[in-house]
Amino acid sequence: MTAKPLHANPRKDIEGNTALWDGISTKHHSIFRVLYHRAAISDPFTAGDLLCMAAKRNDQAAMQELLKQGLNVDAKDRHGLTALQIAMKEKHEDMVNLLVLNGADVINANTYEFSSESLNEMLLKREVDHRITVPDTTSSEALLEKLKGEPTGKPDKNRTSERARVSIYKGHPLMRKETCCMEPGKLISLPDSFEELKNIAGKRFGIDMRSAIITDEAGPEIDSIEVVRDNDKLFIVEEPVD
Repeated sequence: MTAKPLHANPRKDIEGNTALWDGISTKHHSIFRVLYHRAAISDPFTAGDLLCMAAKRNDQAAMQELLKQGLNVDAKDRHGLTALQIAMKEKHEDMVNLLVLNGADVINANTYEFSSESLNEMLLKREVDHRITVPDTTSSEALLEKLKGEPTGKPDKNRTSERARVSIYKGHPLMRKETCCMEPGKLISLPDSFEELKNIAGKRFGIDMRSAIITDEAGPEIDSIEVVRDNDKLFIVEEPVD
């Protein structure tokens, strides 16, 4: 006889809330993190179920808290649906906007269930700059072509959609991992020079880049824009780590 996962059917109160939901909705982050990590070990749908519940209830505050805790915005629930698909189906426009701006995959969502005009506006807004919890690997240029079903015009080398994009985070990657840091990063267009990259990072995080370094995900320092690639994760460290 096969034992069932400990958290496959979490207990719910009369309102349908689980201990995990209560933890995140009341912003008891330390309690939530303990419960979440335990649940996720035995139930691969933990993140998806929580995100989809927030989308179904149109609870933007809970959704923001979940994303801040590092949950994958495209995680699927036990029915194979993402939070974006749920929000689109329920016509929760503000929730769709929140998810799109945080890098949700639009290509694989049921876009026919939602206004393509509204979605286009959200995608264009996403190109400018927004807070993220996961790197966005989808080109909005391609998304707009898919949604409109027509060419987007003559290529322009100065257009943001054709630039490489990177995710920048505050803090050394190894220290973030050791402390389970869940602070989200920011998605930016990769500038033409390393100095410009440092200026952008300094403004985004409000730090003095004269005493800071930039590292890759493994920790080595980066000192040239030439080694940075599309969708790289970069980390801004205020003081060099020995």
